[in-house]
Order: sequence, then C-alpha cells, then structure tokens
Amino acid sequence: MKVADHGPDAASLRALIDSLPALIHTGRPDGYLDFFSQRWLQFVGLRLEELEGWKWTSAVHRDDVAALIARWRACLASGEPLGFEARVRRADGEYRWMLHQKVAVRDESGHIVKWYGSSVEIEDRKQAEYKMSGSGAKLRRIIDTIPAFVSCFLPDGSNEFMSQRWHDYTGLSPEESQRGEWQQAVHPDDLPRLMDRWREARVTGEPSEIETRLRRHDGVFRWFFVRAEPLRDESGKVVKWYAISADIEDRKQAEEKLRQDERELGRVIDTIPSLAWSTLPDGSGEFWNKRWYDYTGLTPEECLGSGWHQGVHPEDVTPLMTKWAEVLASGENG
Repeated sequence: MKVADHGPDAASLRALIDSLPALIHTGRPDGYLDFFSQRWLQFVGLRLEELEGWKWTSAVHRDDVAALIARWRACLASGEPLGFEARVRRADGEYRWMLHQKVAVRDESGHIVKWYGSSVEIEDRKQAEYKMSGSGAKLRRIIDTIPAFVSCFLPDGSNEFMSQRWHDYTGLSPEESQRGEWQQAVHPDDLPRLMDRWREARVTGEPSEIETRLRRHDGVFRWFFVRAEPLRDESGKVVKWYAISADIEDRKQAEEKLRQDERELGRVIDTIPSLAWSTLPDGSGEFWNKRWYDYTGLTPEECLGSGWHQGVHPEDVTPLMTKWAEVLASGENG
C-alpha cells in the first residue's frame, strides 16, 4: 500500500519563506499583491494591510515608482518575468536599492494563476557602481585635459574612444570616429602611409609612431606626432591599442624655416665673387660653394676629406698644408 505524502504544513512553509535571505511576496494574476514575508514587513516597518494590493508603491522611492509600475503592468500583460532595480524605504526612513524580480506560475492550460516575487538588497553593489562611475568620470576629465589627443582602438583596428580634444579639433562626433570616419581628418597625402604603418603595428604587436597632418574643423591641416602602444593581457595577447597625438606644427614650421634659411644662405654663398669653403676642426673638408666647383671642376664627393687638394697646384700643396697645420694648432687666422 502506497503511503500518501502530504508535504510540509503551512506553518513550516511560512517559517521557510521567512528564513530566506530575500523579501518574498506573491500576487494574483491581475497584479494585486496578496502576501509579503515577515522579512518584507520588518524591512519596511508596515503591516500587510498597509502593503497589499498596490499600496506597496508608497514604500518605493518617488523617482523609481512610476517606472517600476509601468514595467510591472507590462509584465502582467505579456506574462514575461519582471526584473527591475528600485529603491525601497526602510523602517528607519532610509532608502535602499533592491533588485525586484517576479515570475508567473501557470496552470496546465497556460493561464497565469499566481505571481511569485523576491526583492534582494543591492545597495553595496550600487554604491560600488556609483563610486566606479565617479572614478571613471574623473579619469575622463584627466584624459580630456591632457594637451594631446588620446585614443583607444580594439585589436581589429576599430576605434573605441577618442578624447574630447580630438572631437573639438576635428569637429567629428564620437559616432563618426567609431565608424572609422576618423580617417577623414588625416591629410590625403599622408593617409596611405599612416594606414600601412597602422596595419604593420597590429600584425607585429609592436609600438609604432609616425608624423602626419590632421585637419582641423576649419579645414586647416597641422602636423602631429602619433605614437600607438599595445595593451596586453596576462597571456601577452593584445587586447587594446592606446595612441597619443601631439601637435608639432610649431616645430615643423621652425624646421622648414631653418631649411629655407639654409637654402637662402647657400644662395648667398654661391653668389659671393670668390671661392668659399669650410672645414671640420681636424682640417678635413666639409663644404665648398658653387664657384669652387665651377672653377675646379671637382664634385662635392671628390672634395671631401683631403680630396680638395686636387684643386691646388702640386707645388703649392706642401707649403699650404704646413701653414694650414699652424692655423689649426693655434686657432688664429691664417
């Protein structure tokens, strides 16, 4: 003969529910909450009569209650589970973040006969998230203050992040940069070389640097020095690339001016109606003007070191070099 299993009685079930480390509640198919565990009642400091039905909404933070009700009604209509974070007022008046979840129980025909819910306190997690978000905001402010463009790329080369200075300079939005449109800011003559270098860096995993021109929002191009460094995980795999772009326009302008000055000086020296030249401290030849080459017929390569002796008469080389050695030794004019 089979012995019937009646299971635990109501008192045992209630004791079990009240011992769970969560706030348990149940509801009717229409959303009317008809039961709250003892932990729930103790947490909010209210009686069942003050929470049942929809009265529980009075314990929810006013900034969260409308969204929670809207989500709950949507779940009642769809039968989908509820998952929502909202603050609940504790008995001492302090609001604590809680994760509220509800699932439906259905009969054999698929009709909802009951809703079972739980609310778990997540205040510590929310505080940690808030602190982390605050740290992230602080870090973002630091990055945006750096007097250069800071950018982050994924291993496949797609852009993940550009600092605010980049967006202010180029006029591109974060969405445009992340779609790869950051390349539009690179000078057309520099882009192929930059992209070749970028692909090479991703293949080798080695740091890379290059000088390139970037277009400002007003259409003006300025020179930048760009350096990219890989970030690796514990196994050595590259997980991200970080790059910094520093404005070097002033340096490039100074270099160009120096080259222009050197070219101008060279033209002046070549125009001097005499043979001009210079040597290194040891007396070896370094530079001769165009009149020297035109006169002697020697090339710059032939004049280097002591090759310039070829332009001097053989009988004059020895006395010239003796006098030249005295000048080098004394540092006086010869």
